[in-house]
Amino acid sequence: MISEAIKTRENVYNSDYLNFLKEAKEKYQDLTHFGYAAMFYLDAFATSALAFAYALLELSLNPEVQLKAQKQIDHVSEKYKTIYSEEAQKEVDYIDNIILETIRMHTITKFLNRQCTKDIHLSPPKHPGARVLIKKGTQVFIPSYAIHHDSMYYEHPSRFNPDRFSLEQLNSRPKACYLGFGDGPRVCIGRKFGVTQIKMGLTAILSKFELHLDEKIILPVGEGTDHLSKTPKEKIWIKFCPRK
Repeated sequence: MISEAIKTRENVYNSDYLNFLKEAKEKYQDLTHFGYAAMFYLDAFATSALAFAYALLELSLNPEVQLKAQKQIDHVSEKYKTIYSEEAQKEVDYIDNIILETIRMHTITKFLNRQCTKDIHLSPPKHPGARVLIKKGTQVFIPSYAIHHDSMYYEHPSRFNPDRFSLEQLNSRPKACYLGFGDGPRVCIGRKFGVTQIKMGLTAILSKFELHLDEKIILPVGEGTDHLSKTPKEKIWIKFCPRK
Protein backbone atom coordinates (compact mmCIF):
# COMPACT_ATOMS: atom_id res chain seq x y z
CA MET A 1 0.00 0.00 0.00
CA ILE A 2 2.78 2.42 0.93
CA SER A 3 4.79 1.46 -2.17
CA GLU A 4 1.80 2.15 -4.42
CA ALA A 5 1.21 5.55 -2.80
CA ILE A 6 4.84 6.49 -3.41
CA LYS A 7 4.65 5.44 -7.07
CA THR A 8 1.83 7.92 -7.69
CA ARG A 9 4.04 10.70 -6.32
CA GLU A 10 7.18 10.05 -8.39
CA ASN A 11 7.00 13.42 -10.18
CA VAL A 12 5.52 15.47 -7.34
CA TYR A 13 7.35 17.23 -4.49
CA ASN A 14 5.75 18.17 -1.19
CA SER A 15 7.39 18.48 2.21
CA ASP A 16 5.25 15.72 3.66
CA TYR A 17 5.57 12.18 4.94
CA LEU A 18 5.15 10.49 1.56
CA ASN A 19 7.93 12.59 0.06
CA PHE A 20 10.10 11.64 3.02
CA LEU A 21 9.50 7.98 2.19
CA LYS A 22 10.08 8.61 -1.52
CA GLU A 23 13.51 10.11 -0.80
CA ALA A 24 14.33 7.24 1.54
CA LYS A 25 13.43 4.77 -1.21
CA GLU A 26 16.25 6.10 -3.37
CA LYS A 27 18.72 5.14 -0.65
CA TYR A 28 17.32 2.03 0.95
CA GLN A 29 14.73 0.60 -1.47
CA ASP A 30 11.87 -1.57 -0.17
CA LEU A 31 13.41 -2.33 3.24
CA THR A 32 12.68 1.24 4.30
CA HIS A 33 9.02 0.90 3.25
CA PHE A 34 8.54 -2.07 5.53
CA GLY A 35 10.30 -0.27 8.36
CA TYR A 36 8.10 2.80 8.14
CA ALA A 37 4.98 0.70 7.72
CA ALA A 38 5.91 -1.06 10.97
CA MET A 39 6.56 2.30 12.64
CA PHE A 40 3.14 3.51 11.44
CA TYR A 41 1.35 0.65 13.17
CA LEU A 42 3.48 0.72 16.32
CA ASP A 43 3.08 4.48 16.76
CA ALA A 44 -0.66 4.31 16.16
CA PHE A 45 -1.16 1.50 18.68
CA ALA A 46 1.12 2.99 21.36
CA THR A 47 -0.29 6.51 21.26
CA SER A 48 -3.86 5.23 20.87
CA ALA A 49 -3.47 3.07 23.99
CA LEU A 50 -2.37 6.10 26.02
CA ALA A 51 -5.17 8.31 24.69
CA PHE A 52 -7.68 5.51 25.31
CA ALA A 53 -6.58 5.15 28.94
CA TYR A 54 -6.81 8.91 29.53
CA ALA A 55 -10.28 8.98 27.91
CA LEU A 56 -11.52 6.28 30.30
CA LEU A 57 -10.09 8.27 33.20
CA GLU A 58 -11.79 11.51 32.15
CA LEU A 59 -15.12 9.76 31.56
CA SER A 60 -14.92 8.30 35.06
CA LEU A 61 -14.11 11.73 36.51
CA ASN A 62 -16.90 13.44 34.53
CA PRO A 63 -20.12 11.37 34.82
CA GLU A 64 -22.19 14.05 33.06
CA VAL A 65 -20.01 13.70 29.96
CA GLN A 66 -20.27 9.92 30.19
CA LEU A 67 -24.07 10.08 30.42
CA LYS A 68 -24.35 12.43 27.44
CA ALA A 69 -22.23 10.06 25.35
CA GLN A 70 -24.30 7.04 26.41
CA LYS A 71 -27.56 8.76 25.48
CA GLN A 72 -26.23 9.47 21.99
CA ILE A 73 -24.95 5.90 21.63
CA ASP A 74 -28.32 4.49 22.73
CA HIS A 75 -30.16 6.70 20.25
CA VAL A 76 -27.91 5.73 17.35
CA SER A 77 -27.98 2.05 18.33
CA GLU A 78 -31.78 2.05 18.31
CA LYS A 79 -31.85 3.79 14.93
CA TYR A 80 -29.42 1.44 13.15
CA LYS A 81 -29.76 -1.67 15.36
CA THR A 82 -25.98 -1.53 15.69
CA ILE A 83 -23.28 0.92 16.72
CA TYR A 84 -20.53 -0.58 14.59
CA SER A 85 -21.65 0.28 11.06
CA GLU A 86 -20.02 3.16 9.21
CA GLU A 87 -23.27 5.17 9.32
CA ALA A 88 -23.71 4.61 13.05
CA GLN A 89 -20.12 5.54 13.84
CA LYS A 90 -20.52 8.82 11.95
CA GLU A 91 -23.51 9.76 14.10
CA VAL A 92 -21.86 9.14 17.47
CA ASP A 93 -19.92 12.35 16.92
CA TYR A 94 -19.82 13.28 20.61
CA ILE A 95 -17.28 10.47 21.01
CA ASP A 96 -15.08 12.31 18.50
CA ASN A 97 -15.28 15.40 20.71
CA ILE A 98 -14.33 13.34 23.76
CA ILE A 99 -11.27 11.97 21.96
CA LEU A 100 -10.15 15.41 20.78
CA GLU A 101 -10.61 16.93 24.24
CA THR A 102 -8.76 14.02 25.86
CA ILE A 103 -5.78 14.56 23.56
CA ARG A 104 -5.91 18.32 24.20
CA MET A 105 -5.78 17.87 27.97
CA HIS A 106 -3.35 14.96 27.88
CA THR A 107 -1.24 15.89 24.87
CA ILE A 108 0.76 12.74 24.19
CA THR A 109 3.46 14.49 22.15
CA LYS A 110 4.45 17.62 24.08
CA PHE A 111 6.15 19.40 21.21
CA LEU A 112 6.54 19.11 17.44
CA ASN A 113 9.74 19.57 15.47
CA ARG A 114 9.58 21.07 11.99
CA GLN A 115 12.04 22.61 9.52
CA CYS A 116 11.13 25.92 7.91
CA THR A 117 11.02 25.51 4.10
CA LYS A 118 11.19 29.23 3.22
CA ASP A 119 11.87 32.61 4.85
CA ILE A 120 8.76 33.88 6.58
CA HIS A 121 7.74 36.74 8.89
CA LEU A 122 5.28 35.88 11.66
CA SER A 123 3.42 38.03 14.17
CA PRO A 124 3.19 36.64 17.74
CA PRO A 125 -0.52 36.32 18.71
CA LYS A 126 -0.07 38.38 21.89
CA HIS A 127 2.01 41.03 20.09
CA PRO A 128 0.37 41.46 16.67
CA GLY A 129 2.46 44.52 15.85
CA ALA A 130 5.75 42.65 16.15
CA ARG A 131 7.41 40.78 13.29
CA VAL A 132 9.63 37.74 13.75
CA LEU A 133 11.74 36.41 10.88
CA ILE A 134 12.16 32.65 10.63
CA LYS A 135 14.73 31.77 8.00
CA LYS A 136 14.62 28.83 5.63
CA GLY A 137 16.23 25.74 7.15
CA THR A 138 15.56 26.80 10.76
CA GLN A 139 14.54 23.98 13.09
CA VAL A 140 11.36 25.04 14.89
CA PHE A 141 10.04 23.41 18.06
CA ILE A 142 6.29 23.95 18.51
CA PRO A 143 5.08 23.57 22.14
CA SER A 144 1.82 21.73 21.45
CA TYR A 145 1.18 20.93 25.13
CA ALA A 146 1.57 24.60 26.11
CA ILE A 147 -0.71 25.74 23.28
CA HIS A 148 -3.39 23.23 24.35
CA HIS A 149 -3.32 24.68 27.87
CA ASP A 150 -3.27 28.35 26.91
CA SER A 151 -6.36 30.17 28.22
CA MET A 152 -6.11 32.50 25.23
CA TYR A 153 -7.46 29.63 23.11
CA TYR A 154 -9.19 27.38 25.66
CA GLU A 155 -11.16 28.92 28.50
CA HIS A 156 -10.49 27.09 31.78
CA PRO A 157 -8.00 24.76 30.06
CA SER A 158 -7.72 22.40 33.05
CA ARG A 159 -11.42 21.47 32.74
CA PHE A 160 -12.52 18.52 30.63
CA ASN A 161 -15.09 19.90 28.20
CA PRO A 162 -15.72 18.01 24.92
CA ASP A 163 -18.08 20.78 23.78
CA ARG A 164 -14.95 22.79 22.94
CA PHE A 165 -14.94 20.76 19.73
CA SER A 166 -18.48 21.51 18.65
CA LEU A 167 -18.58 23.06 15.18
CA GLU A 168 -19.44 26.47 16.63
CA GLN A 169 -16.49 26.54 19.02
CA LEU A 170 -14.10 25.08 16.44
CA ASN A 171 -14.91 27.94 14.09
CA SER A 172 -14.27 30.50 16.84
CA ARG A 173 -10.61 29.46 17.31
CA PRO A 174 -7.55 29.67 15.06
CA LYS A 175 -7.07 26.36 13.24
CA ALA A 176 -3.49 25.81 14.32
CA CYS A 177 -4.18 26.03 18.07
CA TYR A 178 -5.03 22.32 18.10
CA LEU A 179 -2.04 20.12 17.37
CA GLY A 180 -3.04 16.77 18.79
CA PHE A 181 -2.07 15.12 15.51
CA GLY A 182 0.29 17.77 14.20
CA ASP A 183 -0.74 19.87 11.22
CA GLY A 184 0.19 20.67 7.65
CA PRO A 185 1.81 18.31 5.11
CA ARG A 186 3.32 16.16 7.86
CA VAL A 187 0.17 15.73 9.92
CA CYS A 188 0.12 12.37 11.73
CA ILE A 189 -0.15 9.68 9.07
CA GLY A 190 -1.93 7.32 11.50
CA ARG A 191 -4.56 9.82 12.68
CA LYS A 192 -7.64 8.14 11.21
CA PHE A 193 -6.41 4.69 12.13
CA GLY A 194 -5.73 5.73 15.73
CA VAL A 195 -8.98 7.66 16.23
CA THR A 196 -11.02 4.80 14.76
CA GLN A 197 -9.50 2.37 17.27
CA ILE A 198 -10.31 4.63 20.21
CA LYS A 199 -13.79 5.49 18.97
CA MET A 200 -14.81 1.88 18.41
CA GLY A 201 -13.46 0.92 21.83
CA LEU A 202 -15.18 3.75 23.71
CA THR A 203 -18.46 3.20 21.88
CA ALA A 204 -18.46 -0.53 22.67
CA ILE A 205 -17.63 0.03 26.35
CA LEU A 206 -20.06 2.89 26.97
CA SER A 207 -22.90 0.97 25.32
CA LYS A 208 -22.62 -1.76 27.96
CA PHE A 209 -20.86 -0.32 31.01
CA GLU A 210 -20.78 2.61 33.40
CA LEU A 211 -17.28 3.75 34.28
CA HIS A 212 -16.26 4.57 37.85
CA LEU A 213 -12.95 5.21 39.56
CA ASP A 214 -11.60 2.18 41.38
CA GLU A 215 -10.65 2.54 45.03
CA LYS A 216 -7.05 1.70 44.17
CA ILE A 217 -6.54 4.73 41.94
CA ILE A 218 -4.26 7.53 43.16
CA LEU A 219 -5.36 11.00 42.05
CA PRO A 220 -4.01 12.93 40.39
CA VAL A 221 -2.32 10.23 38.33
CA GLY A 222 0.56 12.63 37.75
CA GLU A 223 3.09 12.45 34.97
CA GLY A 224 5.80 9.90 34.26
CA THR A 225 9.47 10.59 33.71
CA ASP A 226 9.29 10.51 29.90
CA HIS A 227 9.82 14.15 28.99
CA LEU A 228 9.04 13.66 25.28
CA SER A 229 5.55 12.22 25.71
CA LYS A 230 2.91 12.41 28.42
CA THR A 231 2.47 9.18 30.35
CA PRO A 232 0.75 8.69 33.72
CA LYS A 233 2.93 8.24 36.79
CA GLU A 234 0.28 6.22 38.63
CA LYS A 235 -1.75 3.34 37.25
CA ILE A 236 -5.22 4.17 35.95
CA TRP A 237 -7.71 1.93 37.76
CA ILE A 238 -11.27 1.97 36.38
CA LYS A 239 -14.30 -0.12 37.40
CA PHE A 240 -16.56 -1.37 34.59
CA CYS A 241 -20.10 -1.72 35.98
CA PRO A 242 -22.80 -3.25 33.73
CA ARG A 243 -25.42 -0.68 32.78
CA LYS A 244 -28.89 -1.22 34.19
